[in-house]
Amino acid sequence: MAFHNRGLAYRAEGDSDRAIADYTEAIQLDPKNPSTFNNRGFVYHDKGDNDHADADFNEAIRLNPAAALKQRGRWFFYQGDFEKAAADLLRTHDLRHDAYTMLWRYLARARMGQDGAAELTASATQLKSEDWPHAVIAFYLGQRSLDEMHTAARNANERCESAFYAGEWELLRGNMGQARASLRVAADTCPRNFVEYNGAISELKRLGQ
Repeated sequence: MAFHNRGLAYRAEGDSDRAIADYTEAIQLDPKNPSTFNNRGFVYHDKGDNDHADADFNEAIRLNPAAALKQRGRWFFYQGDFEKAAADLLRTHDLRHDAYTMLWRYLARARMGQDGAAELTASATQLKSEDWPHAVIAFYLGQRSLDEMHTAARNANERCESAFYAGEWELLRGNMGQARASLRVAADTCPRNFVEYNGAISELKRLGQ
């Protein structure tokens, strides 16, 4: 775990090579920890080494399908492969209900021109209205305004997530300028280990930022 945790720190600092070295050492000491394979896969993704990233995600899935499928589904989303992202996130949802997973599946399906509102509505019933990210789901379903979603965010982490999901909403509507602005806020304010940070960075790259 010491190597694993130091790998997290190196990745947060942007030192991919040292992060990979520490994750590799951690895997040699504990080859059955799916989290380490997932995290090393993300660093390979950061470096643009998608073959090694995919291999690590596949091994993580073998070790722990529910958690790793969610990670790989998001990775496919980062790559712009929304069909594979939606498929993995559906399999994850079959194994473990998770509002965030359904949000990402909704976004992946929307990027393919599909309507995932019914699935998202079912997910919303599992949350209390005051629980985050209920406000995000309610906004996507037309039950809250954008300002109401932002206001419902109670701390810095939720506010960074709110910016990301606002950016995704604008992307779906072709409002590229507003999307860039919101995604930039998410990239600048979300912790680097947040999926919303990685999502924002990936979207900004696709937008030429």
